[in-house]
Amino acid sequence: MVALLVIGFCWAHKTGEWKHKMIKPLRVKNHGRLEKNLFRYGLDHLTDQLMTGALDALEASRLLVLFLCPPDWLEPTESTNGYGFSIVDS
Repeated sequence: MVALLVIGFCWAHKTGEWKHKMIKPLRVKNHGRLEKNLFRYGLDHLTDQLMTGALDALEASRLLVLFLCPPDWLEPTESTNGYGFSIVDS
């Protein structure tokens, strides 16, 4: 049970890092901290995408690749909704 919680935490945190870096950076408040932590930012995104019934194949594959790859491997591409990415060869 703890292992499943750890996997979920890591997935949400990686999603938050990716979204902060590639999609929309979080605002830094006056005291120097982000307005949300990266885990919460990623969890909100995952919840929005997975709990709506309109999850398309592209978004599902995007979340799966993000789960399996480090966020640094993904870079944004030009797409209609701004959430596109491609894998970077380093």
